[in-house]
Amino acid sequence: MGSILIIEEDNLKFEPKLLEQLEKDHKTFVACNIPLGGKIIYKYHIDMAIMLSKYHIKKTTKDFITSELHKICGETIPIIFVSEEVNVELNELLDDYLWWRSYTFPFNYQKIISVTNQMMRFANSFGMKRITLKKKYNPHSFYIKDISHFYRPKEKHITVHSQDPETLAKKEEDFFCKLSLDFFPKHHDIEKYFKQANQSCLVNVLHIRIVKRGKMELVLRCGTIIPTSRIYIHNFIEEEKL
Repeated sequence: MGSILIIEEDNLKFEPKLLEQLEKDHKTFVACNIPLGGKIIYKYHIDMAIMLSKYHIKKTTKDFITSELHKICGETIPIIFVSEEVNVELNELLDDYLWWRSYTFPFNYQKIISVTNQMMRFANSFGMKRITLKKKYNPHSFYIKDISHFYRPKEKHITVHSQDPETLAKKEEDFFCKLSLDFFPKHHDIEKYFKQANQSCLVNVLHIRIVKRGKMELVLRCGTIIPTSRIYIHNFIEEEKL
């Protein structure tokens, strides 16, 4: 089970029966163009993408993948490209990405279902990374992908701010924690995901929607606004360029 973003451009569409089959096993979001697809990934967690278009090697597609899809969902997100003709330039690009695939339209339905399930297992293996904290000696485990930020309300305490990927409900849970905030990511091996935004907060870079440099603010996908400063904003400006 996972979530799939399907972008249908240039009048290329999934047959209703195929879409129905995908929806039995996965949560699917269908967008009729790239801008709408961008709105979906800002609001919902996406595990993989399927993109239908006559011609994939164009600036709008490249910008969407590098500036939005990779930034929000991570560079390991699997992508299936479907086009009317095999494009040499696209195939050369695919050589650099293990979990990208290209198919011509129309395609074999069972092949698409099989490859989608295979790639979803890969996506879930990356999304299964957890962090475990203890409360009164009892372990509490969280998926990294569900945590938007950590906040230190007072000394030796840390609050986990998470969001249910299905209901989008926000949750806060407080834990005793002796670690300093700048050492916390390294200790839990989550440095790739969490960067310090201010003296009291670590933010998951995959949850950032907008970096407001002028106001020194980070706007998260859940709508939360995190204040930052000149000392820390470079952590997120670098992420924004990816």
